[in-house]
Amino acid sequence: MTNFRIAFSYPWLLLLLIPAAVLTMLPYFRLAKKYRNTRNRIVSIIMHALVMVLAIALLAGMTFKYEVPNHQNQLILLVDSSFSNENADDDKNNFVADILDRCGTDYRVGVVKFGYNQIYAAKLSYDAREVYQEYLQSEDPDDSATDIASALEYAASLFKEEYKRTSKIVLVSDGIQTDSDAMDVINKIAAEGIKVDTRYYGNGKPKQEVQVINVTTPDKNVDMGEKFRMQVFTKSNFGGGDEKISVTLYDTALNGATVEKTLEVDLKDGEQTIDFVHQFDVPGLHELRFQISNGQDTLTQNNGYCTYMYLQVFDKVLIIENNKGEGAQLSTMLTENNYKVSSISIEENFDEIPTSADDLCAYDQVVLVNIANNDMPVGFDQVLHEYVYNLGGGMLTVGGENDTNADGDVVPHAYNRDDMFGTLYQKMLPVQVIQYTPPIAVMVVIDSSGSMGSGPNSKLALAKEGAFACLEALTSRDYYGVITFDDQSNEKLSVTPVSRRKEIEEEIQELGEESMGGTVFSHAIEDAGRALAAVDVERRHIILVTDGEASDKGEYEQFITQNFKAGITMSVVSIQPSEGTAIKMQEDAALGGGKCYDIQNVNKIAEAMYQDLLISAVAEIAYGEEFQPIIKDYTSVVSGIKQSEVPVLTGYYGTKLKDGADAPLMGKYVPIYASWKYGEGSVGSFMSDLSGNWSDKFMDSPVGETIICNIIESLFPTKDILPQDIKITFNEDNYTTQMNVYTNKADTDTVEVVVTPLSEDAEAFYQDRPIVVTVADGYTTFTFDITHVGLYQIDVIKKAGDGTTVLDTRTLYKTFSYSKEYDQFPDAETTGEVLMEALAKEGRGTEVDDLMDVFASFSKTLKKEFDPRMLFAILAMCFFLTDIAVRKFKFKWPHEIIRDIKAKRASK
Repeated sequence: MTNFRIAFSYPWLLLLLIPAAVLTMLPYFRLAKKYRNTRNRIVSIIMHALVMVLAIALLAGMTFKYEVPNHQNQLILLVDSSFSNENADDDKNNFVADILDRCGTDYRVGVVKFGYNQIYAAKLSYDAREVYQEYLQSEDPDDSATDIASALEYAASLFKEEYKRTSKIVLVSDGIQTDSDAMDVINKIAAEGIKVDTRYYGNGKPKQEVQVINVTTPDKNVDMGEKFRMQVFTKSNFGGGDEKISVTLYDTALNGATVEKTLEVDLKDGEQTIDFVHQFDVPGLHELRFQISNGQDTLTQNNGYCTYMYLQVFDKVLIIENNKGEGAQLSTMLTENNYKVSSISIEENFDEIPTSADDLCAYDQVVLVNIANNDMPVGFDQVLHEYVYNLGGGMLTVGGENDTNADGDVVPHAYNRDDMFGTLYQKMLPVQVIQYTPPIAVMVVIDSSGSMGSGPNSKLALAKEGAFACLEALTSRDYYGVITFDDQSNEKLSVTPVSRRKEIEEEIQELGEESMGGTVFSHAIEDAGRALAAVDVERRHIILVTDGEASDKGEYEQFITQNFKAGITMSVVSIQPSEGTAIKMQEDAALGGGKCYDIQNVNKIAEAMYQDLLISAVAEIAYGEEFQPIIKDYTSVVSGIKQSEVPVLTGYYGTKLKDGADAPLMGKYVPIYASWKYGEGSVGSFMSDLSGNWSDKFMDSPVGETIICNIIESLFPTKDILPQDIKITFNEDNYTTQMNVYTNKADTDTVEVVVTPLSEDAEAFYQDRPIVVTVADGYTTFTFDITHVGLYQIDVIKKAGDGTTVLDTRTLYKTFSYSKEYDQFPDAETTGEVLMEALAKEGRGTEVDDLMDVFASFSKTLKKEFDPRMLFAILAMCFFLTDIAVRKFKFKWPHEIIRDIKAKRASK
């Protein structure tokens, strides 16, 4: 025992000893001498004094504090033995040896190795040398993953409950975890009193490495025999020279037949995307394995990727038409292309419209022909939303016969702005049916050759005023730039958002008013087109201001055509042109898809430039003039179709494309066909009719028919949408899959999950024995591990109380490629260090830099404290009772009793 001391909670109460002494001694000394020296009085006063001292000690809160040697210090070294940490094995072994050398016999120390599982390599012992030998001779854990969370929990469980507050775990790792999250358990361990120190050992940068990081498959259903594209994403830290990478696809159908294809491409340093074109010759389930290889690659575990596709037949289409016969031509076309088509007319069969999403699931796609929001039965928009968003059905909307308003104007029926505003129906569509003026990027190209003159009233000065006028016609959504040219092109103002209006005005003001040089269009038109091509807006436009004919006639026209093909139009403001020049400028404007302004009065230059930008908002409806839709987004809708082959339409509805939607076909600033993913399903909108009114040439054309069938095909589900009583969600974490299952069932019913390997090598690994988990809760969480590459079938089976009768089943599929342990390119290189730092902080430990840091928090002694109040209370009562007994009864001292006994014996 060391450092013994007495402490008081209320030391000021010790002052009571003074009056206590007075009250004890005063009665004693007031007695006559012959009475106070008797044994009874002396014993009584002593008992009084003891009772007073003990009572005052109780009131003052006396405690005894001291320290004793600590033999309860315990230390577990938790050593990461996973694959990602193998290059640091020597450093980790040296660290363990140094720690054990310093432990001596003062600590109970043990070692746990971990990867995906844990090995108790050396049990807690005071013999550090024996612990080190056991550590070196122990077997290794599964190194294909790193589960730091489970390792910490396991190590904490090895400490005895009464010793946890004098125990410590030292985590030796690179901090790269693949399964579970250590931060979820560290606070629980720290709350038990166990400290956690960390020692970081990184694995260093990988050697020459290339790995496959992902594979994407089509997000639509693929038909048998249809060619489709898959993308293999790889990453490497070498390449760019003569290195090659070989990519092999193994397509294994459910019947066991395997198709093998190999593609060899140049290896690039960094991320690389490799396109793989494939087609299926048999329906059903297909396991797709991609294997990459390169002779200089150092790690093979991450060279494979496994996924799957299921070829289901989706061909059931429900057409709901507004007026009888509006969908007849579409129905005939789809029927001739082997689709199973059913039709319902609101005009005649209103009561036959499905009233629930489950009823709609009898069809793979719903086509609404000229259906306005107000045409729908009450609640049908909610039914459509459930069918598409939650269940994964497809929906297509098209126009049809239009209405006439009170003013005699033709207005849309299906895509009517007032009808659509603020509705759930509008929310589902990939387009907004609203009044809309597309934003524009404008490049004003001003001729500054010698003929434009100089000075404040020159044509050049008036063109400068026109540059200011153009700016006034634009809004903050638009973009603006200025180029001047003579023999050369000079970008005075790069394409700038109009929201920076003050900056633009200052740049325009800086434009000079002196001209010189010749007139060369080519460089200016090319530079303007290049600048506008980099701006992501729907309208891009050039205004060319010139007073003469270009000296490079016959050369610059190619740049006008090139720009127009890229969606960049051009207008010409021709100042006092000759007859021949005027004709040429009109041809150039037509070539650029713009207008030509023949300006004879130079004071009209600014007005013409301003007017050219006053393009009205997109019309709600436009018809009567043939136009050819432009291919914008190359989706499956226009796969294999050339722009020149797209048939014409004679009308469209003006809408705005929503963010996130694709527009395979565009008109002038408006989408003609748009689509997007909406929840689990897909929605497409065709902004014309398919009844033969505006679309007669389109539907009569083989290319038009192909586009329509492609549209239908692209909107089909990617999985079975029939109603399921069993609902399932997944949470995947490398090897571990947590599956939440919800189903309505009786109390005695059970739910069983069976995970069956389908791949041949996976079957061999699991010895053809499925993983089976059974529970009886209504809302159930299943957890199972898949550790081998391959394709797996997951069957969720609901059984009656007898355990044999199957009430319902749900089948899903899952693939596993490789453990995250073999990912040589994690998202952030410092992830491991950050985690180790956080674990030390939350574990109330330290990041170990010096070995003595491990022992600094250990205490050599244990602080003890003894509270004597109960003992003092008992003694005080005993002394008080003794005092009473002494005063009431005569007593003899022990030696007197012995003396009397001896005297009696002697007298006998």
